[in-house]
Amino acid sequence: MRRKLRLGVTIGIWMIAGYTHAEVSTARTAEDVMSPDYVGILANQLPDHDSAAAVLYKIYCAQCHRLVAPNKHTASEWAAVITRMRNKIKGLGKTLPNDEEWDDITRYVIENAQK
Repeated sequence: MRRKLRLGVTIGIWMIAGYTHAEVSTARTAEDVMSPDYVGILANQLPDHDSAAAVLYKIYCAQCHRLVAPNKHTASEWAAVITRMRNKIKGLGKTLPNDEEWDDITRYVIENAQK
C-alpha cells in the first residue's frame, strides 16, 4: 500500500509539473525514471545515432535529462513534448538550439517515433 501511495503521489507531481498522462504511463514506473540510477537510452542505441539530427538531439536534450528513445512517444506526443521542452529550456540557462536545429531535432524524433 505504501509503495502504491508513494507512486501515486509521484505521478501527481509529474502531472503538476506538466507531463502528460501518456508520458507518465509509458514510464516503467515513476520511481524508476526519477531514480539517479535510471540510465535512459545510451547514445549509441539511438536510431541513426551518428546522423546530424541525432547528434543535435544528444547535445541539447541531454543538457537537462537522460536521453529518451524516440520510439517511446508517438509523433503527436513528440510534438507536444518538443513544444514543452522548448518553452522550458529558455528559463533554465542552458544552451538553446537555433530554429533550424529545433526543426532538425523535431523531425528526427517524429521520424523515429512509435508507430
